[in-house]
Amino acid sequence: MKRKNGTTFDDVFRTMALKMPKLMIALINEAFGENYPEDVEIVQHRNEFVSDSGKIITDSIFLINGRRYHIECQSNPDGRMEIRMIEYDFAIAHEHARIEDGKYVIRFPKSAVLYLRHNVNTPDKHVVKVVMPDGRETEYVCRVMKAQEYGIDELFQKKLLALVPFYLMRFEDGFADFENSGPDRKTFLADCEDLRKRIETEVSDEETLYNDIINLTIRVADHVLTGHPKTRKGVRETMGGKVLTLSSEKLIKKGRAEGRAEGRAEGRAEGRAEGRAEGGNTMLYKLAENGDLTIEVAAKNAGMDEESFRKNMLAAGYKPFSKEE
Repeated sequence: MKRKNGTTFDDVFRTMALKMPKLMIALINEAFGENYPEDVEIVQHRNEFVSDSGKIITDSIFLINGRRYHIECQSNPDGRMEIRMIEYDFAIAHEHARIEDGKYVIRFPKSAVLYLRHNVNTPDKHVVKVVMPDGRETEYVCRVMKAQEYGIDELFQKKLLALVPFYLMRFEDGFADFENSGPDRKTFLADCEDLRKRIETEVSDEETLYNDIINLTIRVADHVLTGHPKTRKGVRETMGGKVLTLSSEKLIKKGRAEGRAEGRAEGRAEGRAEGRAEGGNTMLYKLAENGDLTIEVAAKNAGMDEESFRKNMLAAGYKPFSKEE
C-alpha cells in the first residue's frame, strides 16, 4: 500500500517536544540507556540554526544534568540520514562552543533518530567515519530507535508516551482490509479501545495530558487513514469518545458538597446565598493550598480569574501550594 508521509508526523513529534517535554524523559532514557527520574529538570534548547547550506531546523534538543540530547523523528528510513545528523549535531555543538584551558571545545550532543517505520535494512545505529586533516580517524555514531519494535505492553511499561500517538501506524498494511471488512474493522477498533484505556490508566489524574495524547493520536490516524473513511470514522469515535472523570474533578465535586454544607451553616448567620458561595470557595482554597488543584482549575471553578482567586485565597488565610515548601 502507499504510505502517507508529509509534515504531520514532524508536527506531532515537535508538538510533544515543545509543549510536553516531560514525555521526552522516558524516550531519552530508552534511546541512550539513561535512568533519569520523571521529575528531573529538563531544559529545551532552540532548534533553529543557520549553516553554510542554509537554515537547519531540528526536532528536539534538550539539556539534562549538563548533558545535551538530540532526537530526530523520521517517518521512513533515509539513505542520507547519518549525514544530516552529523550536520545537525555540528551546528548544535558549534552553538555551545566554549573556551577551556585556552582552547575552543565543541561537544557533540548524544543523538538518536526515531524511525516511525523501518525495514530489514534499517541499521541499529548510524555511523560516519571522520578523517581529520592529519589523517587521524574517528567515528561519529548516532543511535537508532524503531518505534514499531515496541509492542503496546512495552510502551506503557517503559512509559514511552511519546510513541503512543504513532502506535496505530503499525497496522497500516491492514487498513484496506479494515475498510472492506466489518469484522476486521471491529477487531482493529477493539485494539484502538485497548490503547485508549491504557492511556486513561496511565494518565488518569492528568486531564490535559490525556486529551493531548488522544488528540495527537487521532491526528496521526486521520493522516494515515486518508482514503479509508469508515475506518477513520471508527478510530475517531473510539479514541475520542471518552471523557475522563479525573480525581481533580472528583475533588471539586466533593469540595462543592462540603462547601454547600459549610455555606448553609454560615448562611444562617450571614446570609444563605453568600454563605454557600464562600463555603464552596473555602474548600477550593483548601484544595489549592494542598496542591490537589492548580490555581487555574480552582479559580475557574470559583468563577474568578486567577489573580482574584489568589487575592481572595490569601485574604481567607490560605497560601497557594508551592513544591519548594
